[in-house]
Amino acid sequence: MRTFLEKVRLAPWLYKQPLTRVPRDINAAVSDLFIWRNNSEWKSRFDLINLSALINADLSHNEANPGVEIRVMDKEGQLLGTSIVPLDGGYNKVINIADLISGHQDEYGTFCVIHPFIPAVVSETGSFLAERGYASFQYRQSRLWSYMHGNLDAVAAYPGGTLELLGGSSILRRRYNLQHQITNASSYDIGLTNPSGRRRKLLLKLLDEDGTEHYTAELELPPGGCEITRLPELEMPVRLVVTSKLVMARPIVFRMKGGLLDVFHG
Repeated sequence: MRTFLEKVRLAPWLYKQPLTRVPRDINAAVSDLFIWRNNSEWKSRFDLINLSALINADLSHNEANPGVEIRVMDKEGQLLGTSIVPLDGGYNKVINIADLISGHQDEYGTFCVIHPFIPAVVSETGSFLAERGYASFQYRQSRLWSYMHGNLDAVAAYPGGTLELLGGSSILRRRYNLQHQITNASSYDIGLTNPSGRRRKLLLKLLDEDGTEHYTAELELPPGGCEITRLPELEMPVRLVVTSKLVMARPIVFRMKGGLLDVFHG
């Protein structure tokens, strides 16, 4: 009886609400929905790895591999450009995102990385080739770049070029509690993406240790889009809570102190 009641209690939070959905086609390539930034203070790169060659070294010089496709979107999730990056038989290549959006004035947005050449062993085992690698950011021309790994399987690219957002949606609104204390010793930008197929409203709150609200912001993110919000600098330490109908509204945290930068998931 106790197990049954527990299942009933959790049903509104779990029933048909996966973190991400499984692609419809076993031949799909999967990617995270990464954030990029580009202006006078910010630069973004991506460490592209030849995933197929890591699985099978014989594929590192396979002429059938057309290269990797990178699709760059603006903050509204609208396509800015598509680039095919040849791997040239190598295992690693650093991609400057600014080179892929030349002529556009947008300061931030999203991108996905699609590996169209999938080794047979991946599909035969019922798996997907997923890109959740490392994006890096430079702040104020620092010599040091800050790296952050992918978050989840957010985008499926099907044969023929169609994209599908895989992010799960919740029946009830959920709270994501950032696992980091925010203080006025640093400045903070909060980046959030929408990996679901519907527009999503998100509520940001800064709470002190007693639960008192000191700041709120309402955001509305289109499918495949993102938003970057600068948090106010408050006198007391606070924590960030993000409420939405995304299954996991896990933010990207940009912490700046002087010319130093730290980027992480909270």
